[in-house]
Amino acid sequence: MAKVSAFPAPISSRYPQARMSTDVLSRPHAQRLASAQSVYRGPALWLYDTVVHGLSNPLAWRCPTHRLLDWYRGHLSANHLEAGVGTGFFPDHCAFPTSRPQLALLDLSPHCLRHAANRLARYSPEICRANLLQPLELDGPGFDSAALMYVMHCLPGAPAEKAAVFHHIAAVLNPGGSLVGATILGRSHRHSLAARRLLDVYNHRGIFNNAEDDRDWLDHALASAFRSHELHVVGSVALFAAHA
Repeated sequence: MAKVSAFPAPISSRYPQARMSTDVLSRPHAQRLASAQSVYRGPALWLYDTVVHGLSNPLAWRCPTHRLLDWYRGHLSANHLEAGVGTGFFPDHCAFPTSRPQLALLDLSPHCLRHAANRLARYSPEICRANLLQPLELDGPGFDSAALMYVMHCLPGAPAEKAAVFHHIAAVLNPGGSLVGATILGRSHRHSLAARRLLDVYNHRGIFNNAEDDRDWLDHALASAFRSHELHVVGSVALFAAHA
């Protein structure tokens, strides 16, 4: 995995090598990945929490942010990997089991990593720039928990291709470790009118890539990568947890 320079947090010895290109993606998928990341920079990063957690979650997706936070808190350990960090909202709003957790932040976007690292500087997080669609080359101890909060619906590719992410995360969890996550389901789900319109706009612009993502796919993908899992749907959002 790749080191990211100019960060206030230390670089983890777990990630000694760079392997974060989009070579494994077709050109259209690489373009979609770039489109999905394009909103996570500059002023948009500062507006994201208000728009998503303050407006979209309760009004469009019908899954209030407090439901997401409660789900996240229930699966958090003191040795945690936040994969697809976004703004760092979830670890910032949750208390870890210890005041000095081992926290690693992983994302392909340097803008997200910088923003989240600054926000979570009190934990001195380890930083890694990596592509979740590629195997995560971990050199050192694994994690007791990992999170994929609002990540899967942004990743490019068909559902079968995106399912590889679960295997990549499972590979860096310690035995008995847990994955917690949430994702917005695709067009086959029974959405509200507002959610369906927002879903169409986001998929058209490449911000989301989840048109074909459904509950059955998610259920099978988790079962193929983990020893056990649980899955609940609240509004347009699937909340999942899986155990290595």
